[in-house]
Amino acid sequence: MNTQNFTKSFLLRRGRFSEITSTKIEYKYLDFGNSLNSIKDEALIFTNFSTSAEKKEYKIIKQNYIDNRKGLTIANKYIIDELEPDEKVKRLINIINNQNNSDYKLSDINNIFKFKHKECSALHIYVEKDNDTLKILLIDLFHLSIKADIYSNKKKVKSGDLKKIYEKNSKNSYNLNNILKEDFMY
Repeated sequence: MNTQNFTKSFLLRRGRFSEITSTKIEYKYLDFGNSLNSIKDEALIFTNFSTSAEKKEYKIIKQNYIDNRKGLTIANKYIIDELEPDEKVKRLINIINNQNNSDYKLSDINNIFKFKHKECSALHIYVEKDNDTLKILLIDLFHLSIKADIYSNKKKVKSGDLKKIYEKNSKNSYNLNNILKEDFMY
C-alpha cells in the first residue's frame, strides 16, 4: 500500500448512460490488496492471466503498481464510472468474491467503481472506496467481468462475447503476481 499521507482525487462519472454528471472523490491510499493474484474460473468464464510480461495490459498494471509505490496517482489514466446494481453486475460481484474470498452483495456496489483505461479499452479495474482508501478488488485484463461490447472513441471495437474472449485467453498462464516478484528500483 502507498504510505504517503496526502489527498488525491478523481472525478467519478455518474449516470454515464443518461445526463453525465461528475462527483469529486478524494482518497489518500490506493491498496492493490489481493488484486495482483490472477484467477481462472471456467464456471464464471473469467480469467485475468496474461500471455506474458510483454502483453500491453500487463505492462499497464505493472506501471500502475510502480506509480502507486512512488506516490503517484493512477486515476488520471482511467475513465471512472459508478456501477448500477443490475443483473450484469451480479456476475462482477461473484468474480470479486471469488478473487478475494469475500462476501460482497449487490447492495455493496454503491462503493465499488469501475476504472476503464483510457488507451486500452478492455482493461478495467474495480475499486472499493473505504474511508480514505481505495482498495483494488479486481483487475480485468480482457473485459470479461461485465458482459458488454467494447468501445473506443464511440466505435464498437469488439463484441462482448464472453465465451469467445475467455476461450481466446483461457490458456494464458502468466500471473499478475509476477509484478510483486520482480525487483523494482524505487
